[in-house]
Amino acid sequence: VRAAAAAAVLLAGCAPLAPPPAGLDAAAEAAQWQTHRRQVAALEHWRLQGRFGLAWRGGQLQGGIEWRQAGSAFELAMRGPFGASALRLRGDLQTGRGVLEADGRTAEGPLEALLDEHLGVALPLAELAVLVRGIPGAGAGEVVFDGAARAARIEQGGWQVEYRDYSCCAAPALPGRVRFARHSVRGTLAVREWRRE
Repeated sequence: VRAAAAAAVLLAGCAPLAPPPAGLDAAAEAAQWQTHRRQVAALEHWRLQGRFGLAWRGGQLQGGIEWRQAGSAFELAMRGPFGASALRLRGDLQTGRGVLEADGRTAEGPLEALLDEHLGVALPLAELAVLVRGIPGAGAGEVVFDGAARAARIEQGGWQVEYRDYSCCAAPALPGRVRFARHSVRGTLAVREWRRE
């Protein structure tokens, strides 16, 4: 019950963001955004630590998260309350394959299938590894800017991703709070630390 209540708190307030405040004129905004996007895209080695909430039809999960990215290689650790239900997934986003360790067992295979089998929800990690940094991947449908030419909202591949609080990092700024939704999947991410490695 406590876990469910905590997840509900983390996932609360998923209504769309209010329109971002007026900021730069269109030409300055476009130029600043392109500079910011290039700087963030160039970060191929990074680590984030924080807390997450995830809910989908038939389940929910919340706890701590650590994500390390080194080019296409990654390692993702998710822990439930008090370290319970620990999950560790490592692999390669380019090949789409990895190894999952959870509940004393190890499984190998396609990343989305591993998550779907263990959690009951398939997450497109290659897509999320880009979106979590506040920039779109290939084929983004729409980007709405905040007053400083950073993404306030991105719609891509059916995902609706909203960003708040870019104060946790110096240039290039990276988001501190992220909300995402697609079909029945909804989630939040509160980043405690971004680190370039």
